[in-house]
Amino acid sequence: MLMHAALFLQLALADTGIGPEELRAGDLLLHTSRSAQSTAIAAATHSPYTHVGVVIESEGALWVVEAHRRAQKTRLAAFVSRGRTPTVALRDPRLDDPAVRERVQREALALLGTPYDPAFSEGTEALYCSELVVVAWARAGLAIGELDEVGALDLDAPAVRTLFAKRWRLHPACRRVSDPRDCRDIVARQQVVTPAGLARDASLRALGKLQRR
Repeated sequence: MLMHAALFLQLALADTGIGPEELRAGDLLLHTSRSAQSTAIAAATHSPYTHVGVVIESEGALWVVEAHRRAQKTRLAAFVSRGRTPTVALRDPRLDDPAVRERVQREALALLGTPYDPAFSEGTEALYCSELVVVAWARAGLAIGELDEVGALDLDAPAVRTLFAKRWRLHPACRRVSDPRDCRDIVARQQVVTPAGLARDASLRALGKLQRR
């Protein structure tokens, strides 16, 4: 599976360094995280992007709403410092409208406290990182990102197989299944949104990279 052309273009356009002052509420921040599952996500999607959050403005500062253990508000510098790679900022042109920025921020904040979803399942009772972004935007009345069928991802990559072996029993669709192969068949037909799926959205503009300080 080759890297999607739109994703390759976003990577190429994101080489410019930017400062925090160039960000605004609603911007997406993506990087390669240091989490244990990051290797599996990168292998499944063939992308360096394994974590994503959405920028908000609060208390006179920039924060990032992200699904990290739970949906939480993290200081921008702390979010950037957790990346193994520089953090790439993407912007939807609809954020030029202050009313859109306000709606996206409001809906992102409303998700704070939502449990993390380690099974990457459908539904909003628990959320993984890229799902949080999509749900916040959807509740603001806007679509963002591209969905993938789970079966279209690289499920046979060793890191993916290892993570699946550890977590398949956590998937809501597999609660009545005793064989992991049956679970895989069920999950493969479901849809997922990944950080790479957000980066592939051709309507998003790459602003540049935030360097760790």
